[in-house]
Amino acid sequence: MIEYGSVKRGLLGVMISDINQEIAEQLGLEITQKGHLFPKSFS
Repeated sequence: MIEYGSVKRGLLGVMISDINQEIAEQLGLEITQKGHLFPKSFS
């Protein structure tokens, strides 16, 4: 607040992808595992 004279909010962004067969194989994951992959984040 001292520097800008007002509150400056931060921004966090993520890109979410499902884990498909090809990605699971590349990451060495078993097919029974489920989840999401965060290939990119930025602020």
